[in-house]
Amino acid sequence: MIVVTLINRYKIILCFVFLILGIELYAQPPKPPKGKRWVLNEKFSDEFNGNELDLEKWYNYHPNWVGRPPGIFLPSQISVENGMLVIKGGKMAKDTIVTMWNGDKITYNIACGAVVSKSNEASFGYYESKVKVSKSTLSTTFWLSTHKNVPLAETPCDDKYGLELDIMEMIGRTGNFPGSYFANRMNSNTHFWYTDCDNKVNDLRSDEIIHEINGTLPSDQFYIYGAWWQDEQKATFYLDGNEPKSVDFNATIKNNPFDQPMHLHMVTETYPFPWVSLPTDEELADDTKNTSYYDWVRSYKLVNVLDPNDEPVDDEIIKNSGFESGDLTGWVGWPNPYNHEVVSDVKHINTGNHTLHIAGAGSAVQKVSLKPNTEYKLSCYAKIVSGNITLGIKEGVVGGSLSVNISNSNYTLNELVFTTDGTGSAKLFFYAPSVNDEGYADDFLIEETNPVIVNPEDKPIVQIYNEKLEIDVSTLEVSNAGLNFDMVYQANKDREIYFELKNSSGTVVEDNIVSAYAGYAYFNHDALTYNMASNENYYFKAQLRPVGGQNTEGIMLQEFVIRNGAILSVVDKIDLRNNVFIYPNPVKDSTCFSEQNYFEGYVIYKANGAKVEEGIVNKKTYN
Repeated sequence: MIVVTLINRYKIILCFVFLILGIELYAQPPKPPKGKRWVLNEKFSDEFNGNELDLEKWYNYHPNWVGRPPGIFLPSQISVENGMLVIKGGKMAKDTIVTMWNGDKITYNIACGAVVSKSNEASFGYYESKVKVSKSTLSTTFWLSTHKNVPLAETPCDDKYGLELDIMEMIGRTGNFPGSYFANRMNSNTHFWYTDCDNKVNDLRSDEIIHEINGTLPSDQFYIYGAWWQDEQKATFYLDGNEPKSVDFNATIKNNPFDQPMHLHMVTETYPFPWVSLPTDEELADDTKNTSYYDWVRSYKLVNVLDPNDEPVDDEIIKNSGFESGDLTGWVGWPNPYNHEVVSDVKHINTGNHTLHIAGAGSAVQKVSLKPNTEYKLSCYAKIVSGNITLGIKEGVVGGSLSVNISNSNYTLNELVFTTDGTGSAKLFFYAPSVNDEGYADDFLIEETNPVIVNPEDKPIVQIYNEKLEIDVSTLEVSNAGLNFDMVYQANKDREIYFELKNSSGTVVEDNIVSAYAGYAYFNHDALTYNMASNENYYFKAQLRPVGGQNTEGIMLQEFVIRNGAILSVVDKIDLRNNVFIYPNPVKDSTCFSEQNYFEGYVIYKANGAKVEEGIVNKKTYN
C-alpha cells in the first residue's frame, strides 16, 4: 500500500491510499544494537536468480552425511527455477544400499536433497530464509551445524563436541499420524553434541522454541524464518516479524558452548517413526506435493555503523598455503600420526618463515572449493632430498587424477593445469610414495588460467530493504550546541544522509552530509552545531538520498520545526520514491492522479479523518 500525503507546510490537506499489486515481502532482520549495522554476509546469502545452483558457494549434496534412512541426499533433487531454490522428494525406482564407515549396510529408497554452504565460517549474526514447505511429510529445514567435532580442552580425557542450531524444521501436511504437529508450528532447536570420555554421544539440548502458525499451513504460502545467533550463549528465533523468542544454549559442559563457526544447510529429509510418518508414494510422485521452495536465503553480520563495505575479499583458495601458521592448519593426510611436519629451518624455506617437510610414505592433502567446469593451474615450489615426490590434484578433476614429479634438489616451480568437473571441489596432494622419499614444499597456489574480472559496480543490487530513514523524535535534543538524536536507516547500496537547517526566512544556515553505507544501521548522531537564535522558527530536514545526489533525488525525508530549543511540529516520514502525481494542487472540485504502475483503488479522507470517497480502478491515470 502506498500512502501519498499532500501538505501545505505541515498541514495535511488530502490523503490518497493506493493499493499496488505485487508487493514484495522484504527482509526482516532485527533492529541492530546501537552503533552497529547489519551488512549482508555474501558467503551464506543467495537470491537464486540464475538457472543453476552456484557451486562455488554451495554443495548440492551433504559432504558429511548420506541422509537419514530411508531418505538419501541426491544432487538430482536440486534445481534453481523461477528465482527459487527447488528441492524435490521422490520414490526411488529401486533400493540403494550404502556401506557405512563401520561396515553397516543401510537401505535407502526415498530421494531427498541437501544444499550446504562450502564455507564453514558462519558465526554470530542473523540468518533468514523465505520458504514454502512441501505438502508432504518430508521435512523442510534450515539450520547451521559444525561438520567436525572439536576437542574439549577443559577436560583431561579425549572428549569432544559438535554444534547444531536448527532454525526451522517443518512438514506441510496435517492428519492423524505421528508428528502431525510439525505442520502447525515453526520448530527451533539447539544441540550441543557431546562425545564423552567413554566415546558416548550425548545430545545436550536447550528447551525447544515454538512459533505457532495459525490459520494456514507452511505449505500454503511463503514465510520468513530467521534466527539471530547473538553470541556463545544465546540465540533468538523469528517468524515473519512476529514476537521473537530466545533461548540460552545448554551450558552443562561449557560455559560458552556455541563458540565454533558452522556450515549453513537447506535440506529436505525423512523423519522416520517414531518422529513423523513417512511420505506416501502418492505424495512422492506428485510435484505439487513433494517440492520445497526457498525463495532466498540471506545472512547478515554486525559491523560498526561507520565502517565502509570495503572488506578485503578472501580469494585464497588454498588455506595456509605457505604454512605461515607454523602448523598444518587447513591440511590433512596420512598416515596418522603424520610423517609430514612444518619446519622453520631457514636452509629449507623458500619464502616466509615456514615450509612443509615430508619424509617416508605419506601425503599432505587439502580439499579446495573451485568453480565447476573451469580450467585452473596448480603450482608450488618444491625440492627433493631423496627418492620421488609428487604434486597432484584429484577427485573433481576431469581425467580423474593429474600429477607431476618433483625431481630437483633445489627449489623449483612445479606446475600442472587441470579442469574441474561439475562438482566444484577437488583435493590437492603432496605425496611421498615410499619410506625412502623425502622432500620440502612451500608457497602452494591455485589460480584460474582465464579469470573473468567482474567490476563490483556491475554487480546487481539485492533489494533487501524497503529503504528508509527514521529519526526517533523522542530522543531528539535541541541545544545551543545543535541537534542530537537516535536514528535508523536501511539502504540496499551505499547512500548518504543530507542534513539541512533553515531559518525563518528560508536561508540555509547550516548543512552537512553523512555517509550511509549499505545495510541496516542504528546510531546516535550530532547532526548540526548551529547556535539557533531565540524566538525564531528553524526548519530542520534529514534526507536519505543517492551518493552525490540532489534534494530532488531523495529516497526518504523527515522534517521538523524548531523554536527556542523545542520541537513545534513534525512532518511525518515522506517516501520520495512514490511517483504519484496529483493535479491540480490545491484541489477544488475535481482532481486527477497518475502513477507509474497500475493501482487498484483509492480512498480520499478529510483532514479530520472522515472518509469522503473510495473507488476501484485498474489504470495508471484516473480522473
